[in-house]
Amino acid sequence: MPTAEPVERLLAKLSPRERVGQLNQRLYGWQAVERAPRGGFRLTDLARAEVDRWGGLGALYGVFRADAWSGRTWADGIRPEERAEVAALVQDEVARAGGHRIGVLLSEEAPHGHQALGGTLLPTNLAVAAGWDPDLLAEAAAAVAAELAASGVHLALVSALDLLRDPRWGRAEECFGEDPLLASELTRALVIGMQGADRGAVGRGGVAIVLKHLAAQGEAVGGRNGQSAVIGPRDLRELHLPAARAAVEAGALGFMAAYNDIDGVPCCANRDLLTGFLRDECGFDGIVMADGLAVDRLTAMTGDPAGAAVAALEAGVDLSLWDESFALLEEAALADPRVAELVDAACRRVLTLKHRACLLGDTADETAPEPQREALTLTDREAPTLTGQREALTPTGQREALALAGRGR
Repeated sequence: MPTAEPVERLLAKLSPRERVGQLNQRLYGWQAVERAPRGGFRLTDLARAEVDRWGGLGALYGVFRADAWSGRTWADGIRPEERAEVAALVQDEVARAGGHRIGVLLSEEAPHGHQALGGTLLPTNLAVAAGWDPDLLAEAAAAVAAELAASGVHLALVSALDLLRDPRWGRAEECFGEDPLLASELTRALVIGMQGADRGAVGRGGVAIVLKHLAAQGEAVGGRNGQSAVIGPRDLRELHLPAARAAVEAGALGFMAAYNDIDGVPCCANRDLLTGFLRDECGFDGIVMADGLAVDRLTAMTGDPAGAAVAALEAGVDLSLWDESFALLEEAALADPRVAELVDAACRRVLTLKHRACLLGDTADETAPEPQREALTLTDREAPTLTGQREALTPTGQREALALAGRGR
């Protein structure tokens, strides 16, 4: 993702605070927007304070998320036909907050379809893997990406990189099984489906993919989520990293650093992994996002939140998720020129992705499609439900369900 000249011009105009603001994704999106008393939507006071603090926002997570954790349901969540309106409101408010008209990357969970009210859902990854059909997965992923793009979403957080090494792990359904070759081919298919074969669909009916989790989270001790992965370099290379390499080869624009540590080194502070392997060896040029609150957890290693933020930044993390530590990078950058250079490098990568997504104000492509409310009405939808369908438990049934989802409407 080569840096464009407009990105360099814009970066030079940003203050230290604005640059750090582009690296922050602290808000839960479902807490950022509320229904206005007289109809429509508005930003909450919480969101407005965050936008004003940075003169914009780097990214906003989960505006449309609806599940037990977010607490959003059909009674109070954002309906499919309302997504475009909400996305436009958020973009306008964020762009107006600063003097540079920079939009915000809207990121959404899409582990096997969009985790939102009325979102198209695919079979879980474990079921998809039983179908052994990368081409069909690419077709289905493209349908999900089209829905996300029509909603105004830019980043799809997609599970793909974990291998199921311990069946006790509670996130087994997010894996493509235990075989690194199959996982690699299906991950490649996801990237191509979501982004287009040459990244050309991003911003034009597709979205940028953020693949998770890098790396070896499925090897956690005792099958406990986020626990240590006690493995040697051979198992790491031969089992857990091939899918990431395949994703880079397919043009993936984002990765998420995992919660776990590998032999004592937390993934989001692992420079050998995020910079040495991913960027230097594989040639990755996109963004790395931390997992939720993962940077804050580094305080156990560094002793303070500012040190945790610097450790993650040095390792290669560009964008935070919910943590407080990255908000301290402004002071750290002012105190240390080396940290300031790292902030600039991370900000450059975020802005480059925003340039691709047509979010840089005067540099935006006026021909880029707007979110399409008409494409998101429930009456158009024919996505199948797998609940109670005995045939969906068989490989044949899984293939047919994927085919229906791939056709989309």
